[in-house]
Amino acid sequence: MIPTVNDTEEEIGAIAAFAKSLGTVKEMHLLPYHRIGSDKYAGLGRTYTMAHIQPPPREQMERLLAVVNRAGLRGQIGG
Repeated sequence: MIPTVNDTEEEIGAIAAFAKSLGTVKEMHLLPYHRIGSDKYAGLGRTYTMAHIQPPPREQMERLLAVVNRAGLRGQIGG
């Protein structure tokens, strides 16, 4: 989940509905955006263009998890 990119209930609901429609998908993992690799950009002399993006709060991830569960998939936060 990347804030401002794909972190809305509507977006996750659409992805979950599509996954469910395939018939073979039973679960969906929600992976929150993190900045773990951002220091590597400095080491490479590159600009980290997503420095302004903050990881999503746990409360938002829980709301998105509920959307996945309502779609009929087993949801999980993290891998």
